Amino acid sequence: MPPDHSLSKDEIAVIKSWIAFGARENDCEGKTCDSVNVSYSKQVSEILSKNCLGCHNSGVIVLNNYVDVKNKVSSGALLGSIKQQGGFRSMPEGYKLSDCDIRIIELWINAGAPNN
Repeated sequence: MPPDHSLSKDEIAVIKSWIAFGARENDCEGKTCDSVNVSYSKQVSEILSKNCLGCHNSGVIVLNNYVDVKNKVSSGALLGSIKQQGGFRSMPEGYKLSDCDIRIIELWINAGAPNN
């Protein structure tokens, strides 16, 4: 598959990464994006846990606790990376967070990134 052509190495890498991170549906279309009363403990940490902690649970970049996440927020690296903006390393590798997840994190950051 697909029968009409072979997948490129990049396409195969994207699929492998998607599978490694649980082969989740990363699309909010047709779903409600709950962006009311956004909190670190309920939404943001869950999004990071599902999408980032496979690689960022230890080492140079850690996103498994509020203090380390807040440091990445303060530097602009968290939002720049998940929005896959120029000058930042696109994260997660191999796919992009859903628009809904990005919106939730951005709302939380714009609210001052509280530890709530």
